Amino acid sequence: MVLSHDTGNGKRKITLPAKTETLHESRKAFDTGSIHEVSTGGYSIIVSVIPNYLGFKYNLTCDGKRIPSHLERVNQVQDSMSFSVTSTAVESVAGSKVVYYVLETKSSLQGGAVVATTPHRFSDFIELQATVRSMFGSSHLSKSIPPMPGKLPKMGVDHFDVKFIEDRRTALDSYMQAIGKFPGIMDVPGFEDFLGHDINGV
Repeated sequence: MVLSHDTGNGKRKITLPAKTETLHESRKAFDTGSIHEVSTGGYSIIVSVIPNYLGFKYNLTCDGKRIPSHLERVNQVQDSMSFSVTSTAVESVAGSKVVYYVLETKSSLQGGAVVATTPHRFSDFIELQATVRSMFGSSHLSKSIPPMPGKLPKMGVDHFDVKFIEDRRTALDSYMQAIGKFPGIMDVPGFEDFLGHDINGV
């Protein structure tokens, strides 16, 4: 039994040996709490989505018996990837200025070649961190999750100041280098999309 959550489109699915059931579909990656029930093969399966200050977590029961969460592939050898935030770009979006931080992914399997270059807003990194914490926050790996650079209020801080942007890029670069060494990062839902590259295709 596998429960998947695509943080890109908000679609949650539960996959059983005989069928795949879409539990919920929304353009939002997170919801405010919901319960989804699937009946199949004489079994009643209930998935509860519980929001918390870190993001969300799931509870799964089958015929009233709670099924503990587990991380099946955490101890497997990860693909040899490295991540860095190499540059920035300030662009105009709908009449407002937006700062993009360019994430670069390299693969040692391809001699250290760059296999993906993807621009992200700072909020994208915050969402990634929330997903990592929601997946590993209750596991033995929780203390190993790299800290995310702090979010500063726009009032009194010029987010388009050259030094501010460079300092944030440096902080995000350190964060991505650290997250690349986190043992379960390749199992985080939506991480391949975040990189802008199909890891399995390397």
